[in-house]
Amino acid sequence: MHAPGMPGNRAIEAAVIAMNRFEVAQYETLSALCAALMAQYPVAHIAGHEHIAIGRKHDPGPGFDWHELKSCLALNSACLPVSCQD
Repeated sequence: MHAPGMPGNRAIEAAVIAMNRFEVAQYETLSALCAALMAQYPVAHIAGHEHIAIGRKHDPGPGFDWHELKSCLALNSACLPVSCQD
């Protein structure tokens, strides 16, 4: 889906159920979805609301392991927000 005012962007929502931590199954599902999108579209960057709407949005938050996503997708660190790079 396109975010209003941001043509070409895709948004994926992932909910944290308990303890502000994401489950292994969520990383697996997110990785599979991102891989499918990356196979169809030129993806330059992956970021969370917290990196785009600074101060207004706080997800996915500190419980999200960006290094896990990077590893699952074999991404270059430059694809991630600066605060999540090695």
